Amino acid sequence: MIFSNDKAFVLLLNDGRFSAFGCEKCGGKMTDEIQTKLNNVKIIFSSSRAFAAILEDGSVFTWGDPNFGGSIPEEIESKLKIDVRMIIPQKNGFTALCNNGTMITWGNFKDHYIIQDNFGNVTIN
Repeated sequence: MIFSNDKAFVLLLNDGRFSAFGCEKCGGKMTDEIQTKLNNVKIIFSSSRAFAAILEDGSVFTWGDPNFGGSIPEEIESKLKIDVRMIIPQKNGFTALCNNGTMITWGNFKDHYIIQDNFGNVTIN
């Protein structure tokens, strides 16, 4: 399987490991930390210069350009340790839809948003 953004590629190899190439700042370098985190990956998403993965425990792990969602701001990090149901990638960042109905955005936006509403009944196709 291959995942890509505008400047980097991540490959899921036959043995379950990941490899990456392209712009290092944009996620094109596979460090030991990233490789370890991705051992428990369910699915990977990409913005234009970063990657976000939902892990088996429902938490989110990101890497790549911090200005495009490649790092999660400290003030919302704890909110993404709950059961994340889906990530919606955008050009400049990501939005997570959590099982408890919360939507959380991060990346190259003016502000980071935590929207608590009853989004729990949203159907994802």
